[in-house]
Amino acid sequence: MNRIVQQQIACSKWKSMFCPRIMEKIEHNKEISAFCHVKWNGALGYEVQCHEDRFIVKVEDKKCTCRRWHLTGIPCAHAISVILFRKKKISRLCGKLLQEKCVRSSLYSYFVPISWRQILAKYKNGRN
Repeated sequence: MNRIVQQQIACSKWKSMFCPRIMEKIEHNKEISAFCHVKWNGALGYEVQCHEDRFIVKVEDKKCTCRRWHLTGIPCAHAISVILFRKKKISRLCGKLLQEKCVRSSLYSYFVPISWRQILAKYKNGRN
């Protein structure tokens, strides 16, 4: 119960659309994206070359061949390089479950704990 209250207080202090840890990951991926080169690849999406590796990014599907974006909901460095290339907002392409509204709604809808000792005592007394 205390942990939920602490999380609610921490969530109320957020200054952005996402929690600070998610923002750190996005900023880290932005730094890595500076070393990526983007090429339009027609119907396949965008081809991103990062060092010696190549990845295919489909912004509309929110997918990259590295699979990080699909698994976490946070755009990988390759996806961020494409998003910036297209001059779009990164926040609009992050997973919906990572947004402040969704996190807050999950923190404010929880089960109230019950005392099992009272229930067991009633059960034992009723049986005897």
